[in-house]
Amino acid sequence: MREHSHSFLVARELVMIIGPFVIILIALRVNYLRRAGIRTTGTAVSSRLERRTRRSADPDRTRDDVYYVHVTTVDYGDHNGHRHRCTVDGRYRTGSSVPLVYTPRRPHRAQAESAASYGRVFMAILTYVILLVGLTYIAGQVDNQVDDFCAPLTPDARTFHDCP
Repeated sequence: MREHSHSFLVARELVMIIGPFVIILIALRVNYLRRAGIRTTGTAVSSRLERRTRRSADPDRTRDDVYYVHVTTVDYGDHNGHRHRCTVDGRYRTGSSVPLVYTPRRPHRAQAESAASYGRVFMAILTYVILLVGLTYIAGQVDNQVDDFCAPLTPDARTFHDCP
């Protein structure tokens, strides 16, 4: 029965190992965009509602979850004077200004200026902490429930149920 709480502890350890790498990668990307990224302003050409899908979190569901996101097509010029178009999340009125940032190597792949915000790093750290706390709490709760279940059992029943 302890394997259930053990699963949560293994998940916590994976989060503890992988999480800092993800945070560092996000921080490096944001830092690179802030340091070397070229800021420009584009003009919103059109805005639409885009249908997106993602795998369902519920294993019993056979279909993917569908959700909708406002996206805007933006026309902008790079530092060499070439015109490009990109798509950014968010709803902007046609003709309005949209702040963008792109890397010198890929001027055709601009992103919304918020991609260069340290808020992304903060959200990654917050998510990391919430996952660690949540997985630790759940593992403790499962351990307590196993103890409560196993306490009144006879020795034979404890062996049958794999209780400590």
